[in-house]
Amino acid sequence: MLYSINQVQADDKACQQLTLGMMQDVIAQDQILQALAQTQAFEVRERRLNMFCVISLLMARDLHPHRGLDWIMHQIWDEVRFLFPDPIQQTVQAPCPSALTYRRKQLGVKALQTLFQSACKPLAQPDDPGCFAFGYRLMAIDSTVKTVRDTPANEHFFGRSA
Repeated sequence: MLYSINQVQADDKACQQLTLGMMQDVIAQDQILQALAQTQAFEVRERRLNMFCVISLLMARDLHPHRGLDWIMHQIWDEVRFLFPDPIQQTVQAPCPSALTYRRKQLGVKALQTLFQSACKPLAQPDDPGCFAFGYRLMAIDSTVKTVRDTPANEHFFGRSA
């Protein structure tokens, strides 16, 4: 299911409606492939868990931060494997968690940094009203919760969250 607009409940949060398909609307497959090419992160031998798939899994992890990569990988593989004629075939099965760890180490950070730099750009321009002040881009960070020691001084200074 790519988009689930008609199934949104009144008390749902926007983050609960994000899917990997929506992420592909923001970061296109071509951008990922270009970042892999620029950093020469492609492998000579095509494996079941190629570098494009590793990056996609890492992006999917941001949709489910409290789940492990193994869970995310199995969720994706459980949907993808039914596209094949024989879904129980060995080559269609999800790679083991150690394979993902090994491939993440092989990928490194360079391709992800390159992808971030190409995809994450500010939308506001300096001449847009209300977006810049004194030469700096205005930003608001909301819902930040910091954990501090439970002391009377901290309670007096920071207060208590509701």
